[in-house]
Formats: sequence, C-alpha cells, structure tokens
Amino acid sequence: MHKNSNIDHWLRNFDYTLSSSENDEPKVATQNTYHFRYQLSSSSSYQPTVKVEILFARALKSGKVRVYKPFNDSVSNLHLLDDTTKTLLMQLKGMQSFYKSGNYYYDQGKYQLAGKEGEEILLKMIETGRCYWDKNSVELHQGPEKTAEWHWQLHNDNGTQTLCYHQGNDVMHLFTIQNTWYCNEQTGEIGIMQTGVDLQILPNLLSLSKVPMEDAVKIAKVLQKHHKKLPVKAPQVAAQELESVKPIPCLRLFQTSIKEYQEGKRRLEIVSTLKPAAELSFDYKGIIMPLESKNTILHYAKKGQIFSIKRDLVKEQEYLGVLTEAGWKLTSSMPYPFNALNSSELRCLLMDKEGDPIQFSGSVVPKLQAEDWRIDIAEDYPYRIIHDTIDEWYSTLDEESSYDWFGLELGVTVKGEKINLLPVLQKVLHELQSRQLEAPSQTPQELIKKESESIFAEISDGRYIQLPADRLQSILNVFIELYDKESLTEDKKLRLSNLHAMRLLELEKALGAAQLRWVGGERLRKMGEKLSQFSGIQIVQPPPEFQGELRPYQVEGLSWLQFLREYDLSGVLADDMGLGKTVQTLSHLLLEKMSGRMQRPSLIIAPTSLMFNWQMEAERFAPQLKVLLLHGTVRKELFENMDSYDLILTTYPLIVRDKEILLKKDFYYLILDEAQCIKNAQSKAAQIATQLKAKHRLCLTGTPMENHLGELWSLFNFMMPGLLGDRHQFNRLFRNPIEKNSDYERRAHLNRRIAPFLLRRTKDKVVEELPDKVEMIRHVELSGPQRDLYETIRISMQKKVREHVKQLGLNRSHIIILDALLKLRQICCDPRLLKIPAAQKKHAESAKLELLMTSLTELLEEGRRILLFSQFTEMLGLIEKELDQKKIRYVKLTGQTKDRKTPVQQFQQGEVPLFLISLKAGGTGLNLTAADTVIHYDPWWNPAVENQATDRAHRIGQNKTVFVYKLVAKGTVEEKILEMQRNKHALMEGLFSEAETSKLKMTDKDLQSLFDPLE
Repeated sequence: MHKNSNIDHWLRNFDYTLSSSENDEPKVATQNTYHFRYQLSSSSSYQPTVKVEILFARALKSGKVRVYKPFNDSVSNLHLLDDTTKTLLMQLKGMQSFYKSGNYYYDQGKYQLAGKEGEEILLKMIETGRCYWDKNSVELHQGPEKTAEWHWQLHNDNGTQTLCYHQGNDVMHLFTIQNTWYCNEQTGEIGIMQTGVDLQILPNLLSLSKVPMEDAVKIAKVLQKHHKKLPVKAPQVAAQELESVKPIPCLRLFQTSIKEYQEGKRRLEIVSTLKPAAELSFDYKGIIMPLESKNTILHYAKKGQIFSIKRDLVKEQEYLGVLTEAGWKLTSSMPYPFNALNSSELRCLLMDKEGDPIQFSGSVVPKLQAEDWRIDIAEDYPYRIIHDTIDEWYSTLDEESSYDWFGLELGVTVKGEKINLLPVLQKVLHELQSRQLEAPSQTPQELIKKESESIFAEISDGRYIQLPADRLQSILNVFIELYDKESLTEDKKLRLSNLHAMRLLELEKALGAAQLRWVGGERLRKMGEKLSQFSGIQIVQPPPEFQGELRPYQVEGLSWLQFLREYDLSGVLADDMGLGKTVQTLSHLLLEKMSGRMQRPSLIIAPTSLMFNWQMEAERFAPQLKVLLLHGTVRKELFENMDSYDLILTTYPLIVRDKEILLKKDFYYLILDEAQCIKNAQSKAAQIATQLKAKHRLCLTGTPMENHLGELWSLFNFMMPGLLGDRHQFNRLFRNPIEKNSDYERRAHLNRRIAPFLLRRTKDKVVEELPDKVEMIRHVELSGPQRDLYETIRISMQKKVREHVKQLGLNRSHIIILDALLKLRQICCDPRLLKIPAAQKKHAESAKLELLMTSLTELLEEGRRILLFSQFTEMLGLIEKELDQKKIRYVKLTGQTKDRKTPVQQFQQGEVPLFLISLKAGGTGLNLTAADTVIHYDPWWNPAVENQATDRAHRIGQNKTVFVYKLVAKGTVEEKILEMQRNKHALMEGLFSEAETSKLKMTDKDLQSLFDPLE
C-alpha cells in the first residue's frame, strides 16, 4: 500500500507531543499596541498564532483617502498620530526588547501577540473600531465565548475526511494568544473558543488536511490511544469487502509544451515545443483514477458510509494498449529526443514518429466513442475533426471591376457553416507533390487513389474536415495547373485571369454529382463556354484606311492584338527591334477606331526620343488617328482638350509630373513603348503607370527581360497584377528556382502561364519575308542645355552666314556655310565635340548618345552583330567611354589604326559583337558579313557615302537581313539635310562633294531652311 510520508510524520510528532506535554504556563512579557488601522493575520496552520500590522492612511486635499500602507514609525512621523494611537505605538516599540522571550517578536512591521498583555492589546484594538482581519473590509467586534464542535467531514467523491472544529460554511480562523481565539471572517465576530485541547497539540490537529482512507486507519489508532485527553473521535474506517467494478476509459486530448534536447551549434540545447498530448484516466463509479496513480484500492462515500473498490489493472492496461498501437507513448518511456524533460502535465502521452495524430483523431476516436470511451477534446488540441455530413458544395465568383481578373472561392457547407476549401486544396496538393518526389512516376491524382475513402484536410480555424477521396481527385484534375502552394489572395480566394474561365466548366463537370451551387460570375461562365469553343486566332486584315501594306507576320501580330481585345486580355508584343511593333500597333488602333469601339482616347507612353517617331508614323500610316503630343511646357494648355483626340503621346518622366491629370482619366488603351523602362517596379514611373485606368493594356518591347526575371514580373504586374503573384511569391516560385537552380519545370510552368499574353518573333523566323536591307530612322529630340546651345550657335552662325552671303554671294560662301553646318552637326552628336568652354563645361549631355546606348543594350541583348559608323573620330572616343562603363566589348577602326586586320578578324570570328568605325577610315574596303546591323550615328550628307559604309555588311556572302539605323536629331539641320537627300539628291551631291571643283547649287530658300529654329 502506498505510504503517505506527511501523514506518518504527523503521527509521530503528534504522539510524542501528547505523551510528553507538561502544563507549564507560557512566559508572557509586557506588550504595547500601535496606531490607525490594525490588520490581523494568522501565522501558519502549524503555528496558529496571530500577527498585527499597522497601516497608515493619509487624507488628501481632495477629500479622498490614500490607499493604506505600512506606517513608517520614524520620529518625524510621530506628530501625525493622535494621543491614543501614539501611546499604543510607543508601548509596542518599547516591547521590542522582549523579542528573545518567545512571547513577542517584531518582524518587518508585524507584531505577534502572546500572553495576557497580548490579549489586552487585542481588545483595545477591537474597541477602536479600526481592527480588521487581513484585507477584509468587515470591522472586527468581540463575540461570545464558544466551544469547538470537533467532527470529521466526509468527502463523497473519494472518501477522504477532514477534521473540523466548527459547523457551517463560514471561514473560521483559530489562533492562540494566552487563550485560543476564533475569528469569523464573514461576520467580523472575534472571541475566545474553548477547544478542549491542550495548546501544545492544537497545531497538530489543525494541520490535518484531507485524510485518505488508507491513512485514516493509522490516525484512528493514535486518537483511540489518547481518547481520554481529547474531545476528538477517530475517523471512519471502510468495510473490508471490496467491490468489483469495470473501469470506463477517459481520454483527454490537448496540447502541451514539451522541453526536449536538440542539436545546437556547439552542444545539445533544451528547446520548448508544442505537441499534441493525451491523458488517460479511468472512471470507477464516479472516482476518476489517473493512469499514473499507485493506489490499487479506491474509496468513495455514500450516505455517510465509506466503500472500497479494487482497481482492474488488467483492463486498464488493455485500454492503454489501444492507444499504444495508435502511436501514443508515455513521456517517461519516449525514446530520445522525445523524452520530455518538463511538461505542463504529469506523465502525459505523446505521439511518436510512427503515429499519425490526424488519422487517430479522424478514424480512431469515432471508433473509441462507439465503444463507450469518454473523449474530451480541448480547444487547443491541434487535430479537431469535423465529423458532420457535408450539406452541399458551392462556388463563388467575384468579378473585378478592372483588369482581366476574377476571384474564385470553392467550399462546402456543414450545418449551415460555410467552409472555404481553397486553402485546404492548396495544402493537400502541396503534400501530394512533396510525396510525389518519393514516387516520381506517380501523379498526385494517382497518389490520392492510394488513400483511404476519406482525406482529412485542415481548414482555417485549425479544425480538420473529412473529404471524399474520389471527389478530391476530380477537383485536383482541374486545379493542379491553376495555382501553386502560395497563390491565394489575402481573403483566401484564387485570383485567375479570364483566360482560365473555361476551367469553370471543367470544375462544374467534376462536381456535378454534388449539385454544385454557383454564386455570381454569369459573364465569366459564358466566357468559359466561348473559350472552350476557341479553335485559334482568326486572321484580321488592317482597315482600308491604313496607308501601308503589312507583311504576313505583321498581319498575324494585328490578329493577335485583336484576339486580346476580343477576350478583354492584355499582352506584350515583344518582336525584335525593327520588325514593326509600332506599325502593328497603329493598324490595330486604327481598326478599333474604324469599327467604332474606340470611344475614348488611347494613351501611349514612350521614351522622349521616340515621341516624334510615333507622331510621324501615325501621320504616315494612320492619318485618320487624331494625335496629341503632350510634351514641353505648352502641354499643360492641352490637358482640357485631351478627350477630343484618338491618340495621346507622352513620356515616362512626364507621367510622374502629370499624374494628377492622367490618373483622373479613363483611357481605351494604355500602351507602353520600350516597356522595359518600367523594369524597376519600384520606380515612380512604374508605380504611376500601374495606377492609370484603361480598358486594355499593351506593352511593346524588344527586350521584355534584360537582366533578370524580376523585369518580366514588372511588365506583367503592370498589365495583369496577380497573374505572377506578388514580388515575394514570384521570386520564391519562379525567379529563384529558375535563375539559381536552373529548374526546368519551373521555367516550363512560367512559360505556360505567360504564353497566351506574349507574342515574340525574332528576325531569323521572319527573314524570308523581309527585304535584304531594312532602313530605319530613329529620331531624338534635343532638350535642356543641349537644345539651348544649339539655338545659341544657330543664331550666331546664321547671322555670320548672312553677312558673308550678302558680301560675297551664295556661291562664294561655301566654306563659311560648311563651317556653320559642321558646328550644328557636332552639337547634335554631342556638345563636347564643339571646342568652346561653354560646351565643355555646361553642355556635356547628349540626347543622341543616350539613345544610342539604350539601343545598343537592346540590340546586343537580341544577339545582334553591329557596325557603328561616325564621321567624327572624337565622337567614337566618347562612345568608347560609355561602353567601358557598361562593360560592353568592342573593337575600333579609325585613321589611327595601324593593324586593321586584327579588329576585323575579331569581329568576323564572333569574339566581339560591336565594331566602332570612323566613316572615312572604314567606309570602303572592308568585308564584314558577320554584321547584321549598321548604325549611322551622324548620317553623312552624301547618301552614296552612307551606302558604301552600309555595304561593308550588305554584300555578297551575307546570309542575314541587314538592318540599317540612322540616328537623327529632330528639327535640326540633320533632319533638314535628310529631307534634301530625298527631294534634291543632286543638290546634296554638289553641296557636300569633297572635290575642290564642286560648286554649290543652293537657293536662298534652301539656305534659310538649314538654319530654321527648333520647334
């Protein structure tokens, strides 16, 4: 039988004390009292004495009383006391010399009362009306003398007994001074109680708490031995006959904090973790016996009698075995590192590695309940299962007001409660994909077939729902390609593009047997039906009003743009540079206007250098489009009339300045040319472009990605926010696996996701449809200091030329005219070519050089091999510095180059992609068929010289189409000369011939045109 060491100690001490006690009167010392509020408190149950503490309260000016606190009995505070209190306090302080007598001591402001003087002090305190028991608010008053009524109180739940000295439920305190006193905490009554028990053994009796039945026998023997000296009867003893009772297993499931060893950086560390836990106990006729209890005999009380039950240890082990088979182990027997060093529960059960708490909660617990186990599941238990039947399946579609998106929620209702299953499906799919790594030949659907009839999936509130495996397999057949493990929105909906609308039909078929109930989304369901019947992009021809002829691949591009418009989708036209993205876009916009669908303006945002190119191309190919150029300081005057135009042109820097106006507008098309300009999604231009409102969005770029996949994400974030997730999700799901790990599956998944929205054709795919040589002019506008310098030199040189012509005549002013034009051409190329201090210090910016570097980056990214010509050797030097900063490899050939063979071989053999050539040194005599691109940085006035330079690449042996670009400063002398090249070819040959005998053939009108001011 289990021994209670506390009871054994009590028995030895009590028997010894009673046997050897002597009736010696205790020594009592003279004792004084103290001040204001007197608060009594008992010492302990083993020493039932009483202590007194003086509490002080100060009255505030507001009339309120401060909270009581121990009184500071220093001399400086004595003047606060009234005479009575001061006398009592001085008596108490004077009594401190009796500390060693045992009748009185002072302990941190508390005074213990003893002896006759102690009782006199107590009575004086009671008379003041300011005496209280502990923190109770009831004032103490003297009551009548009472006699203790000793009896044993029997507890029915477990048969324990408690020795009591009074009747009723009031809290009654006993303490000794000279006599034994009682204090009723509820009524405030205090007085002397006759206990009939010697004061020396009274503490022993009072220290008895609940006495178990096995200890009651021992206590009974001792009390019977001394029954003549005690008014206390022996406790009850149970009958010897034992009952046989079948225990009812009680299982409590909860969560507990376990401390266990884990490997640290240098040594084992103790770490606290939350784990599912179980506690097993047994019900014997209402007596709950914990599994870890050592008692084999149980007791209970009924109608004042005590009965005994013998535990069925064999049956208890059988019940424990059921849990052990399910994976539960006692903490004391758990293997390392699962041995609990500390737990909030004693000897609780923990699930080992081989166990499955979800399957236990979902499958085993219902079986145990059917076998009359009592199961108590705490709210914090992490595997609570919903066992109720699913009422219905539902799907909710929320169509967004902007862009091409809808939010899908799929769920079930259980007892009227709606449960969103998308997070559930997300976790199930992720778990199946993780398990698929162990069995690569099996799909997630095949893995589901191996499951039981049901799968338990966690929902948002921590509970688990039971889903039929066959139904789950049908759903995953539809959803497996739609989203990844981190693709849900904050409100737990699946954000899909309209292109996925036809998946709704598949979902409806998959859940048809469940009588799926749809909520909203009628337009999307109709779109799904339309997409399900989609057989391919229909070829669309440009409208009759289009002033030009599209090549076959450009017709396909127009048809693709029309397809996107028809299905309210956005896209990226990413053809190589020079394949006519501008022309395809203009034909598309013109078709929209002619069909009557374009009822409001479309906005095109492009680099400043392309503004005039768009303006001229629109005038050339689609003159029916009314174009507004928002550029320069005069643009603010045009804001009010924006709605009367078809096409509005502006630049990336200007949308930042004009955002308040533009953000208020609702455009038909929002088109970004050179869309890589928003590759940094954190830039102001990118953020504002994303906020602009438009029915359709389109990106034009030959390089949708220059450096990394984050730039591609930025474009799609502008067109269709959410298609590729937020930046964090995209980096985790695509960018990091593809760029760092070369994950082919991730790359293929990304390609599938963006394929419908991106059209890219390279030159090698359309070369058969292109002529042998394609010439293009790239315009750039001078601005800022460069523009000011041009105007300053133009005015001064125009005056100088007029004076010479007036004095010498036009034909004799050849040299001064060429000098003036040279200076203007140098400014167009780069102000630093002009050897004057103002140009060197204040006008170092070059719009054309900026355009060149942007174009070179794009062309080289496309894999182009480039010849770059300039008449000015010094200009090539400035370009070299820019190339060095960007770490672009190149070779160079000028009049100073002694070894011409080496750079030619390096270029022809593919060692470098860029060849810098001065027009005079390399315009003839070279065979550079490795090149497919020619750039004339500063177009030569004589077209024949330009053609000769171009022919370095465009010659016999060339098997690639050659693209020729001319960089021309808009509105300057460069553009004027090009016009003369087209209209007066003979005139230009005469003007710029290098022969000394050439004569200038020019009219005064021609001369005036060359010096026209910038617009």
